[in-house]
Amino acid sequence: MGSRQLTVGGNNQTTGVSGVISDCGPTSNECGATLANSGGSLIKAGTGTLTLSGTNTYTGATQVDDGGLIVDGSIATSSGLTVDAGGTVGGTGTLPTTVINGTLAPGNSIGTITVAGNLTFGAGSIYAVEVSPAAADRTNATGSATLAGIVQATFASGTYVTRQHTILHADGGLGGTTFASLSTVALPAGLAAALSYGTNDVFLDLTAQLGLDTAGLGGNQQNVAGAINSYFNGGGALPPGFLPLFDLNGGALSSALSQLSGEATTGAQQAGAQLTNQFLSLMLDPFAVGRGSTIGGVPGTGSALALAPESGLPPEAALAFAKVKKAPPSTAPAAMAPSWSAWGGPFGGTGKIEGDASTGSSDLRTNTGGFAAGIDYLVAPDTVVGFALAGGVTKWDIAAGLGGGSSDAFQAGAYAVTRPGRGTSPAL
Repeated sequence: MGSRQLTVGGNNQTTGVSGVISDCGPTSNECGATLANSGGSLIKAGTGTLTLSGTNTYTGATQVDDGGLIVDGSIATSSGLTVDAGGTVGGTGTLPTTVINGTLAPGNSIGTITVAGNLTFGAGSIYAVEVSPAAADRTNATGSATLAGIVQATFASGTYVTRQHTILHADGGLGGTTFASLSTVALPAGLAAALSYGTNDVFLDLTAQLGLDTAGLGGNQQNVAGAINSYFNGGGALPPGFLPLFDLNGGALSSALSQLSGEATTGAQQAGAQLTNQFLSLMLDPFAVGRGSTIGGVPGTGSALALAPESGLPPEAALAFAKVKKAPPSTAPAAMAPSWSAWGGPFGGTGKIEGDASTGSSDLRTNTGGFAAGIDYLVAPDTVVGFALAGGVTKWDIAAGLGGGSSDAFQAGAYAVTRPGRGTSPAL
């Protein structure tokens, strides 16, 4: 081009140059030589887009007045690039020292552009960054960067696994400057975005806010969402199964968080406790089938766990009665009932625990049933010991389709009962 100026795009069409734009003398076609009249400039005009894919060697200035300049090759030898308010520069190539008064949009979709020199953003500039679930646009400057204007982050759909992206790096530092603000486009639900800064870097930070914009979540659901948010925001990588949560809202999110709360497992605990209490009650029930006069009771009384027979009359009273009846008093001791006896019986029941809307819990219904059998042994007139075995089943169900289950159970127990006088004092 020599010292001439090349203006491209005046017809508002999109064009591309895959060859090389270089400095040439005014009367020579030899390019790359040391020429007196070198330093041609390039101006991008019009609303179309110019794509430069070659390694261009011209040394004059580059200016984007309007439309787009995509540099996938290099214009690093240019004396400088200026992008005016109506222009945009992008691509994955190399730029010279650059001043942005319009828009800098690295990459073709998501990619990295390099500035071989200093990078300056004007007050009305836009740094347009595209973000995917795993990557983001980036600019690398070999010199310093002076920041101003706004960052506009456009998010692709998907489930995001990366919490922080480096969107700009300057080897020479940022000089304490920052962008004025951040705007977002299509930011996924459940996420918030913010900018942070290092000595040489600008970061785009994503913060999980799962459930914060969903009304009607109970305490359980909020606790689950809070735990997920804390893990992600602390730098943890969420397991793949948790990522679809960020695509949910309303009732669908509430239901998913309820399932993750672990409430379904509480049914097993409640049903197990219910079955145990019923077995214990039967094991100590003095009216269980098979108990009664056979355990040290008085024959025919049917007194369960009666243990020792009621005491007879004192000898003096018995002798007096005998004289009246003309019969000698009986001196034989009262006979004890057999030492061993067996008993058995069924047990079971149902239960219901009402849910609490404020905590986000649901109604729980339990059903239990089983059969127990045991052996009592009379160790003294007023004391019996024994053991029992039982088999049973449990079943539970949580409302709203949150789960349920069933189990088979085997139980065993030992016991001792003492009845001093006519009282009974069980002890296990």
